[in-house]
Amino acid sequence: VESDGIYAYRNMIVPGVPNIAFLNSNVTTFSNITTPAIQSAWLAELINGNIALPPNIEEVVETEKKWRRKHLKHAGESRAYLVQFQQIRYWDSLLCDIGAEVKRKISGYGIIGDAISNFFVPVYSADYKTIVTGEW
Repeated sequence: VESDGIYAYRNMIVPGVPNIAFLNSNVTTFSNITTPAIQSAWLAELINGNIALPPNIEEVVETEKKWRRKHLKHAGESRAYLVQFQQIRYWDSLLCDIGAEVKRKISGYGIIGDAISNFFVPVYSADYKTIVTGEW
């Protein structure tokens, strides 16, 4: 454990600690319903062998640690798991890993309407319901 928290791959997998994942415990977001739902889908894909951990997991975690220390200078002891203002970035990384669409808004007005919705309309937990149902 470092002075600013436990750094983990995708905030769930601690390099060098086999056979355990931390869902919704090494992360803090504004949506405590959506985050563990997306994490659970990600972990299920990992367990089922549909995705794999990167062979350079320690290097990936170190890169994330450097990014957090540069951009979250005043986060103190919570820096490793503070995701609040980067929660969409975090969710998108998990969704990309499992092959799910990161643009969640479907306006019904085609690609331009969808783009406008994804840019201007707030994100709601309901936007991620297909992740929970496995329909992505």
